[in-house]
Amino acid sequence: MMHAIEDNLVETPVTYSVEVGGQFVRVENVPARVDPETGERFFSREAVDQFSAIMWSGRPPDRVNRDTGIPLQPECGD
Repeated sequence: MMHAIEDNLVETPVTYSVEVGGQFVRVENVPARVDPETGERFFSREAVDQFSAIMWSGRPPDRVNRDTGIPLQPECGD
């Protein structure tokens, strides 16, 4: 029997970000089930194992974002 929350989850790829060794690591296109009301994300064990292995492997990333500035937010009233 499914719980009520599981009935509302939507399968969608998401971006997972975490700090590892003082560096932020972003893994894109991670399959997740997302609650559209709360934004809470649920990952399968396989997905967690796979992106954990990527983050802790020590291999250089495929891409590096060198922009270390704070993202600009729209000003109030815009």
